[in-house]
Amino acid sequence: MSRSPFVRRALALGLAAGLLAACSKETTTPVAALDGAARERAAAIARPAWLRDRLPDHTVAYLRVPSIWGWLSAPNGRVLDAALASQAHVDAIRALRQAVREDKLIADSGMAPMLGLLLADLDSPVEIAVVDNGEVANPTSNVFASVQFDVADVAAMNARIAALAKDAPVLKAPLDADGRGELAQKGFVRFDAANRRLFVFAGMSASASGLDTLIGQTAQTRPAEMAASEREVDASGQGLFFWLKLKGINGMAGAYLPQDASSALVRDFVQKSESVAGGWGTVDGHGRLQLRLRAPQARLLGYFAPNAPLPALKTAGAPQWAASLHLPDAQQWQQLVDQLDTDFGPGTRAKFDAAKSDATAKLGIDPLELLRRIGPAVVAFEDDAGSYSALQVSDRAALYQLLEQLGGKRGWRHDTIRSGTTDVHHLHIPGTDLDGASATPADAQSSAWMRLYARLGSHLYWVEDGDWLVFGSVPQALADRAAARPATDLAGWQKGQGYDAPGSLLGVTALTRGAQRTGYYAYLGGLQLVADAVGAKPDLASLPSASELKLPLQGAVGIALEARPDFLGLSLQYDATPLDALSGGGSMTTVAAAAIVAAVALPAYQDYTARAQVASVVAATGELKTYLAEHYIARGNFPDSLDEADVGETELGEISKYLENFWIEDGTIVLQFGDEATAGLKEQTLTLTPYQLGTGVVWRCGNGAVDDAAQPLSGPETATTVPDKLLPAACR
Repeated sequence: MSRSPFVRRALALGLAAGLLAACSKETTTPVAALDGAARERAAAIARPAWLRDRLPDHTVAYLRVPSIWGWLSAPNGRVLDAALASQAHVDAIRALRQAVREDKLIADSGMAPMLGLLLADLDSPVEIAVVDNGEVANPTSNVFASVQFDVADVAAMNARIAALAKDAPVLKAPLDADGRGELAQKGFVRFDAANRRLFVFAGMSASASGLDTLIGQTAQTRPAEMAASEREVDASGQGLFFWLKLKGINGMAGAYLPQDASSALVRDFVQKSESVAGGWGTVDGHGRLQLRLRAPQARLLGYFAPNAPLPALKTAGAPQWAASLHLPDAQQWQQLVDQLDTDFGPGTRAKFDAAKSDATAKLGIDPLELLRRIGPAVVAFEDDAGSYSALQVSDRAALYQLLEQLGGKRGWRHDTIRSGTTDVHHLHIPGTDLDGASATPADAQSSAWMRLYARLGSHLYWVEDGDWLVFGSVPQALADRAAARPATDLAGWQKGQGYDAPGSLLGVTALTRGAQRTGYYAYLGGLQLVADAVGAKPDLASLPSASELKLPLQGAVGIALEARPDFLGLSLQYDATPLDALSGGGSMTTVAAAAIVAAVALPAYQDYTARAQVASVVAATGELKTYLAEHYIARGNFPDSLDEADVGETELGEISKYLENFWIEDGTIVLQFGDEATAGLKEQTLTLTPYQLGTGVVWRCGNGAVDDAAQPLSGPETATTVPDKLLPAACR
């Protein structure tokens, strides 16, 4: 039996057919700002997630995989929603979906069932919940999944399933009149034609009654444990999202960590981890790609998570970009030092104190005291006046006092200078004195060079701005900043960019120019590409232009390592597509559209390549068949092996590279394809069976026809498994 085509189809069906019968119509919409008519139009493209609001009891994991149209074309809470919810756009998508169902070329390619499912029938995200009464995700947990299809009745659904799984049934029998059925493997299915919702309940303990129980639990919405994480990753219900409860799993993970005292901090973090979530979607009007690990009360987060919002800092106009770094504050530094023995093993605190004492002796001040005086925030930005960095200072007077101490012991000089109308602080840090005991120059010239090098110190220039010291490269840059009269609140600008500065350990956000327009036009180009591939002719010209939509010229991208007392996260923010953050523009839509086109074209090309390989192998067996026929005619039997026939790989020439092996079974030639053949041929076999016709020998290739008068001379155990569509016409 041919495995590869059907396995691909069965896996796709299993992924798409998360089956759950809904008793009420969907009311959730991804975009609250759209009016009623626009919401209905949006739902015609792709309905948002449904199961997320109705998760069964004891859900320990959840996965939402967006449909193609939900991912690319459905309104999702961002700036293009007005265009995507327009009647012209809905009509264009409807035309594309209909073309997939009707195009003859797609049907002839053999891809109609798969493309029809993905591009025409799938009407919502695929939602999968892992359910376990023990509240721990494990291989014995059951899977409950839900998806909506644009399929009118049970008969039509049976037809779809049969077309996808014609080589190996997914169901033990077609769905009955009530839409109920049983999977070929352990599991049960139900299709509610009234709501066009199809579901599956599968697992070691799955049962038909269990499916009914789970369906009953979806009759009403309920709060879900994952809801808080989902709101931070994708509030639209159209994006990719996953959530996994870590109860039990974190204990097993902790058992594999080193048990020595030096790993205590890591073990504490792992043991207190409750869940992990991630995906891409929309939050507060901005796209977000994110991974979040929830670990309340973990000591690691207590040491580093920012404790307070950033104090006000003004910029000259909207920054082009801004970066921020949070350091531990004075309280966190002290907690970290106090817990060194607990977190890293006994004796760590003593080693730290010794290193601190040594540094204090060399610098003339306690380095920990210096760290307590600066921070906890450091920012850098570029605005209309120039590029600057800023350091938050908790106690400016105490910091200046420390600088004076260094001045007396290390030769640092702190003074105030005037640049234009601006008072600028200046700190000169001398270079290293090389003319000492550690450097003994051989002559006066070498000594002079060392002294010249020592003159090359460092200069820092800053002005005071509330709780901040704002640094410039030279005094004049700070004078330019003062002349520009900064009035834009940096924290407010970062928040408008979708960047969570108060909760970010480290990150950067920046303006983009024209990303919305570029992304929109790339999307339209992608639709045209798909339309060409499926033979549709939608009226794309009726869609509005970027100027008609009033798309903003400026957009935002950013990346951040986020930390709060209860979670650690890595996030990428964007306005048009995730590629904005990497390229400053472009669109993933075109990439996805090209993938759809490839889904149509590549299988046909791969089939063509496979048929060519099979045909070349069959043709190369000509001499071997002649030898075997002559041997039979002369002796009345066939050689027992290729060795006896004195035939090897060289007899098949170049094409032997496509074969893993070939041998003789009672005169039948068995060809087994290997790694060098295309994916659809790997491990498949093709037989060439001898028949007697009159006084001669003829050969039957695979499942091909043979003269009715011919008598078989062989009955081999090995059968042809190469799919018919990959065989030459004479071998089918």
